[in-house]
Amino acid sequence: MRPEEIFHQIVAAIKASDDKTRLDFDDISPETAEWLYQSLYDASNNLERRRFKFCYNSDRQSLHISMPTKIHESVPLWLNGCCGLWALKGLVPDTWYEDVGTAGNPRFDNFSHPYEGSIKEPDGVMLRMGHDYPVLVVEVNWSESWAKLEEDRALWMRGFGQNAPVVILVKFSDSQNGVRGTLEIAFKRAGGTVTSRKTIWSIPDEDEEDPYILLGDIYGSSLPAGFDPLTRLPMEMSRLRRWGDELLRHMNLTSA
Repeated sequence: MRPEEIFHQIVAAIKASDDKTRLDFDDISPETAEWLYQSLYDASNNLERRRFKFCYNSDRQSLHISMPTKIHESVPLWLNGCCGLWALKGLVPDTWYEDVGTAGNPRFDNFSHPYEGSIKEPDGVMLRMGHDYPVLVVEVNWSESWAKLEEDRALWMRGFGQNAPVVILVKFSDSQNGVRGTLEIAFKRAGGTVTSRKTIWSIPDEDEEDPYILLGDIYGSSLPAGFDPLTRLPMEMSRLRRWGDELLRHMNLTSA
């Protein structure tokens, strides 16, 4: 398929505004991916107000275009709430809001081998002032396999070398009993990658410990004096469930 044909197929899908649509293309060169990205975001195409995500993996030469659902918004909202809670509890430095910020889906294209030429728009990121790479990344999928999410995680954790961010994967899927959800956090540690998986819905019968990240995961060697890099920053599952239920309501859905 010629680049122009791919472009028109993507534009038609975006304008159809089906938030469960995902387009997959293989054998896409980095040059074609860049041309498609620039063309889609060209102001003359009037797509700037449309909701879509562009993901190009140069190692696999695969391009994925997806239309985020309303439930995707729950995870960045949850992350913002967690940041505020850490500040209120005094777990982070007073300069936290000057040092660290969160964003929606900015473009990243500065990946190293084997992902040179990749383009990624995550569902949410945490950025540290003065750094060209994220310290935390959120990827959310609806009714897709873990394999797709794991491909995204590999890109983030290998594509930035020693500066690999914390990666949070969230998978939502609809079922006869309501929407189910699973969350998995991955960290780079001295012994390799460590993961922690939690159930969002249906709510476990027994209380589970909330997942957490470490203060050192965010600041690295730049942590101000007097703070312990092993300080746990809790990520409350109850807060994520509340936001999720609220946004599912806008989709006329309920959680399992």
